[in-house]
Amino acid sequence: MRSSTSVVASTFAGVPAEARLGAYDWQALAQDLDGFGCAVLSNSASRGTGR
Repeated sequence: MRSSTSVVASTFAGVPAEARLGAYDWQALAQDLDGFGCAVLSNSASRGTGR
């Protein structure tokens, strides 16, 4: 998938989920959803948050 969204290129260790998600360009993500049917939220979760 070729996405028009910019990747949030920061280390999110210890950053609350609200701050991580607030850093995304939600307008661009909405355009990706409209155009591609999906959108990528890179770095939305830290490695320690998964099962």
